Amino acid sequence: MTGRALASGMGKIAGFGILTPVIGHLAFDYLVEPQQFLHEPLHALVEGLGSFIAVTILFLIQSGKGLLRGTQLHNLWIISALASMAVFDGFHAGMRPGNLFVWFHTLATFSGGILFSLVWLPDRVTSRLRYAPVASALVSVAACVVFLLLPGEALPAMIQAGKFTPLARILNFLGGVMFVAASAYFLARFVKDRSRNQALLASHCLLFGSSGILFEFSSAWDPGWWLWHFMRLGAYSILVHFFYQTFRDAEREIDQLNGKLAAANRDLENRVEQRARQIRDQQEIIMASAKMAALGEMAGGIAHEINTPLASIKAIAGQIRDVLDDEAPDRPLLMGMASSVERTTDRIAKIIHGLRTFSRDGSMDPFQPVRVRDLVDETLSLCQERFQRNGTEVLVEEFDEDLRFDGRATEISQVLLNLLGNAYDAVSGLDRRWIRVSAAAAGEWIEIAVEDSGAGIPAEIQGKIFQPFFTTKEIGKGTGMGLSLSSGLVQRHGGALEFDRESPHTRFVIRLPRRHRDAGAA
Repeated sequence: MTGRALASGMGKIAGFGILTPVIGHLAFDYLVEPQQFLHEPLHALVEGLGSFIAVTILFLIQSGKGLLRGTQLHNLWIISALASMAVFDGFHAGMRPGNLFVWFHTLATFSGGILFSLVWLPDRVTSRLRYAPVASALVSVAACVVFLLLPGEALPAMIQAGKFTPLARILNFLGGVMFVAASAYFLARFVKDRSRNQALLASHCLLFGSSGILFEFSSAWDPGWWLWHFMRLGAYSILVHFFYQTFRDAEREIDQLNGKLAAANRDLENRVEQRARQIRDQQEIIMASAKMAALGEMAGGIAHEINTPLASIKAIAGQIRDVLDDEAPDRPLLMGMASSVERTTDRIAKIIHGLRTFSRDGSMDPFQPVRVRDLVDETLSLCQERFQRNGTEVLVEEFDEDLRFDGRATEISQVLLNLLGNAYDAVSGLDRRWIRVSAAAAGEWIEIAVEDSGAGIPAEIQGKIFQPFFTTKEIGKGTGMGLSLSSGLVQRHGGALEFDRESPHTRFVIRLPRRHRDAGAA
């Protein structure tokens, strides 16, 4: 706000809160003949409307759940003053003209001025008086009840022969001065903060202050008397505008914050998506590395698995040549040799098929029915020779030959091969080395278990075995990603990779749903 705008704002405050009431009062004094306009319904309407406005504002503040509290502690005294004035003005509106009639009006002005002027108290004092609004409302109600119960002669006179007594004039004047003091506080804040709300509060207090001071120069029901009544109603109207503007500002701020929050959420979602994509890419790289490591470990065994049947084929070919050299070849013998060659080539084809299945990227493959027997046999074909050379016995328990599940054979083969490789490493140093593979249906699930002759996993590390990079192997013999990646692959299928804590040996179970919602989609 520029200096010119500030001066304009202060001029409006002074003009609206001081000059208008004074000029209006002088105009009534000099231009209007002194006369009384006694109209109780109109008076009750004006005062009742003021009380209603105050109560409505209090309700809005309460429903605003602390909207006006906390950051500006002086709002506590605004609320307290409104609570007290609403009570006294409400009782005043319902009274017939008389002593109590003036008392309730005077108490509204006096208590409102006192409570408004407390905005000057330091925040450290105000912060300890959180219940001041409730206390002011209760005290005001109690005062009204006591005044109503007291006999008329027990109260000092506030009006005599249509004229206000000195006590009434003094109390109203003091209340008006206190309102002016509160106005000075809000005016100072307006100069400092250039806040429109502070200007409205300053105008509100000036109008109430002017009405209290002008009480000194009026008589009941004369034009001046009606003037400051409408000034008080105008002051209440300013408060309505103030709180309406405050709520509008709060709503605007909330909308801005919501907009920023939405933008932050979008940015966060983009970052999360980007990070998730990076993690997926890294996982694919790690999976590929794990596959290459597994293939490297199996390379010797696979070469032996293929070389052995090739040597057999070569030997059989020599035998066939010898038989064909005979004048009368033994046909049954040749047929047996041919059958032996077929079996040997089938064995090689099975090994190559398993190797192809394991080595390819199947992450984009559709979910299709997978026969568990084929999965187990093809996976074992990749490591059977390695186990035999180490003296590790591989036991495959009997299970339903037609047991199937919906999934990606490539990914579950990698999981199974990883479990077999871990089992091989675990039993390598044992006297008795065996690995048992089993499969079974369990309701809507199938379970493929790999168990070895090891003594299990220590309880203190069982909760860590599926964490990335956790390994119990020697440095250079494992990445610590095998079980973590395997668990992720099984979870992609809607299943779970579990460690059997009840088994006396080391036993892992692959649990997969027999039917998957994505089966056949491609």
